[in-house]
Amino acid sequence: ELASTGELPSGLGALYPWVFLAVIVGLWVKVPLFPLHLWQPAAYAEAPTAVSMILTGVMSKMGVYAFLRIMVPIFPQGLHAYQEPLLLFALVTILWGAFLALRQTDLKRILAYSSLNHVAYCMLGIFAAAGAAPTKLAEAPALALQGVTLQMFAHGITAAGLFFAVGLLEKRCGSRDINQLGGLGKGMPLLTAFFFILTFCSLGLPFLAGFAAEFLIFSGSFALAPGITAVAVIGLLATAVFLLTVLQKVFTGSEKKAYAGLPDLSMPETVTLLPLLVLVFWVGLTPDFWLSFSDATSQLLANLLR
Repeated sequence: ELASTGELPSGLGALYPWVFLAVIVGLWVKVPLFPLHLWQPAAYAEAPTAVSMILTGVMSKMGVYAFLRIMVPIFPQGLHAYQEPLLLFALVTILWGAFLALRQTDLKRILAYSSLNHVAYCMLGIFAAAGAAPTKLAEAPALALQGVTLQMFAHGITAAGLFFAVGLLEKRCGSRDINQLGGLGKGMPLLTAFFFILTFCSLGLPFLAGFAAEFLIFSGSFALAPGITAVAVIGLLATAVFLLTVLQKVFTGSEKKAYAGLPDLSMPETVTLLPLLVLVFWVGLTPDFWLSFSDATSQLLANLLR
């Protein structure tokens, strides 16, 4: 009630910064953001495939959702006051996730750091919108928040699909090490096609869900925090490098004898992946349909941050 009238800082007085810190640190772990992300790679890598899918597809997005649902309506003054350090942490997480993924050979760990990198784009959009001033582009905050909402959905379905595909590869090949795999595209063309499309979506290829979401985030963020956003683009380039490296080492080249004759996707596996691909193209080709569900809420949240 105090937050709805803008009286929360005066109502809490000297306690306001400490309450703000307590809530944001809890959500910081949930998202997660650097440096409280250390639990994520091991959890994603060691968990069974189904759990990894839930962690990346749903649970990490709940952290971002909580920022939109709790931090923005209740603590807009705190987000505005600490915008610069928050943006720096988001930037570090983007770059940290991307460049650490470059060093990994375990497919699940690569996807875990990729998830860290992509969720940090959401936080970049939220923190950029938090510093919006009335003199800046009026639509930029809402644009960034629309991108955040779409990115949660787009990355959720993409990452869950990729973890499912990696689980299938591990089950067939007995390994997740990209240096031990190779040439799998020849014997498993259907799985390869699914993996390529989901990877291209994660890269932000036009006409796929990831492009629409990231374009909105970067468009809104660049208008509000051009310096940080420009540096964050480096993370996009690093993402392209490690994901394309995965495609090259796992699916292209000569087929290794140990993996010759492995079965392609079964009908139940195809039925599991197909709806995700439909959504990837549906969101990418008609983002306005999906954005219509969150337009009013994004505008309301953007107004709270002014």
